[in-house]
Formats: sequence, structure tokens, C-alpha cells
Amino acid sequence: MQSGQTWNKSIGNFQFNISRHASKNVLNQYDRLPRIERIYLAHIKFDESVCELMRIDGNHRLSAADDVAIDFTLPFCLLLFRNPSENDQFTRAIFHNINAKQIPLKLEENLKVILESPQVFSDDTLIRDPSFGWKYYLARKTLQSVDFSYFPAISSYISQAKCSFFVDLFGFLLKNQSVEENDSAISKVRTQLVEVERALIESEITATTTNIAVIGALAYYRLTNESKYRGFLSWIKKNNIGNVEKLHIYDVINLYDEIYKYVPKKVFLARWYPAETDAEYKQSVYRIDAIKEVIDELGLQLTDLGTRDTGTFDIREVMYHDIRECDIFIADLTGARHNVMIEVGYALKHIDTGRMVFYFQETDSCKNVPFDVNHFSYDKIEDSVEIKAKTKARIMKILEQAKNGEI
Repeated sequence: MQSGQTWNKSIGNFQFNISRHASKNVLNQYDRLPRIERIYLAHIKFDESVCELMRIDGNHRLSAADDVAIDFTLPFCLLLFRNPSENDQFTRAIFHNINAKQIPLKLEENLKVILESPQVFSDDTLIRDPSFGWKYYLARKTLQSVDFSYFPAISSYISQAKCSFFVDLFGFLLKNQSVEENDSAISKVRTQLVEVERALIESEITATTTNIAVIGALAYYRLTNESKYRGFLSWIKKNNIGNVEKLHIYDVINLYDEIYKYVPKKVFLARWYPAETDAEYKQSVYRIDAIKEVIDELGLQLTDLGTRDTGTFDIREVMYHDIRECDIFIADLTGARHNVMIEVGYALKHIDTGRMVFYFQETDSCKNVPFDVNHFSYDKIEDSVEIKAKTKARIMKILEQAKNGEI
């Protein structure tokens, strides 16, 4: 028909005949000049007791005809199956394939047909057929084994899209090798649903958003990274990300992963290094031990040039490099030492003050912080143990702001 040729042929139980018809002096509202119109008609002949025509898809497209006054072309595709079993199996697959490529259409009903039709799409088919894969199988088995009446908060998100939710979730977990391609992935996800349910209730983010992408990302982080999981909860609540329409689980996870890259990890410490014979040496050891303990508890990496034992190196060159590379700069202003002030001055040129922390302990020879930094916020401590409370709280605030994308 497309080439303008007539055609007669039998295919199986079907007889096809394509003929050409011509109409002269045809007028229409868009072309007032008489013309000849050629129409090609296709005739299909078959025994209705043997063969049957069925609609696979198309109702939602018929409304387009209402917008055309005259002279429109209606596209169609005719599929011929050899037997009823092929029809039962492949119409569902074709229906899913068509709609999966039409972005405005929802996939949930398509996925539901596939996941809830084991007699047509067996477990083995879902695993081995390249059109599907392990994520389909794992989603089916999870849905079969979970009673969502025990998870009302989760259900408030996914009740209308359970199939899409679990197919997407397992797809992302498998892609990132967070679960294996076997049944252990089902129990792993199912076990963590309890924690996700609790998190949703305690955080009250259901009052902020019911976006399915949010719950998908939350479940993903709960399964893969405890630190990201806690940070993600806070980020969602503060930034109302769930209010963005047409947000996908991949979008949410990729966005927060990008933010998380910039969560501070490297800490540079500028401090006084008194000699062992100095009266202040003992207190300096207490302070460095306290800040090291804080850094370890927060899972950060500390650069303390006074403890570096990698052989001979240019201290000034290394110092400048490490300050530029650090995420958080900490200065122990005790003693108002010249070397510390040089490091503070250099840090101010390269690091945002929101990522800087200062603390100070009085000594017999130094009662106040240097005048050129006394306008910055700092913790005045009487004892090194206060570092574990005051200074740790400041560092934790920086980490929290970074996880929320605020600094």
C-alpha cells in the first residue's frame, strides 16, 4: 500500500487483496481545485470460525480522530499469530512494549499484567527473557510475599504503583550491585521495609510528599548506606524535593549522590606544637587526643602535620596543598602561635568560613585569641573534654548542612 502497488497473496489462513480506487473532481475545504484522489484499500478474508481479530491497544489514541475534520490518515499495525497460545503470550508483551516507549503513558497496568500472569509469563521467562530480567522476577516475588496492610505509610506512597516501584527499585539495586541476582535480594528488601516504614512515620515526611520516587530512594539508601540514608531523610524534609512532578527514583538518587560527594571528609588541623619540656605540652596532647577522637567518631580523615612521619618534606608546600584540599579547617588558637595564624590566613583565602572551626584554651602566657580572628565564632574551653561536646557539635552542624546541600 505504501508503495502504491496492488497486491494479492495468501498468508496462512488469511487472504489479502490490495486494490486501487480513483475518484475524479474531488473537492475539500483545504483545496478548492478539482483533483483526482486515489485510495488504496486492503481487504482481508478469513474464516471466523478459525481466526479472530482482537484489539491489543489503541482506545486512548482514537480521540485524535475528533480533532480532524477531513482527509486524515489513520496509522495501524496488524499482527498475525499462528495459534491462540501465541496470542495469549505475545499480546501482553507487545502491549507492554508499546506503552513502555510512550513516555506520557503510565506503566503500572502493563507491569501488573506481566507480574500477575505467571501462567503466561513464568518465573523462568521473567529471568531469562531479555525483554524482562531479574528485576521483574524479584519484583513479582516480593509483591507475592508482602502484606502491605502492615505497612500503611509505605502503602500511602506506592499503593497505586507497586509494580513500578519494585521493578525500579530492584533495577537500581542490581545495577549498583547492592543485591545479587538470586532470591536473597527478596528477603533483604522485605526485611528493610520495616525500617523504612518506621522512618516514614517518625520523620513525618508523608505530610510533606507522597512522591513514589522519594520512597524508592529512601528504601535504596536504607539498604545500601546508613549515613546517606540519614542525610537523605533530612534533605528531603528541608528541600521539599518530593513536590517536583514527574520525578523518577533514578533522578532523586543521582541528585542526592551528587550532593553527597561534597559532604566533608578531609579535615585539616592547625595547632601549636609545644616541646615536650614546655609546661603546656601535656595540655596540648589532651587537646589533640580529644579532636582525634571526635574525627574518628564522625568517620572523617584528619591531617595533622605535627604527626606526619613520611620522611623529609617541604612543610610549607605540604601545608598549603593540604589546606586547599581539605573540606573542614580546624584551628586550635591556644597560645596564639605564629604558625597557626599563617595557616588560618591561608585557609581564609581558600575555604568558606562556614566550613571553619576554632577553639581556644587559656594559658598562663596567652589569655585571649589574636585580635585579627576574635570576630570569628570560636569555642572557649576550660578543659580538652569540652572539645568532644562543643567542637564536635560545630563539626556535626557543618556535615548536616552539607548533606542538605546548604553549603
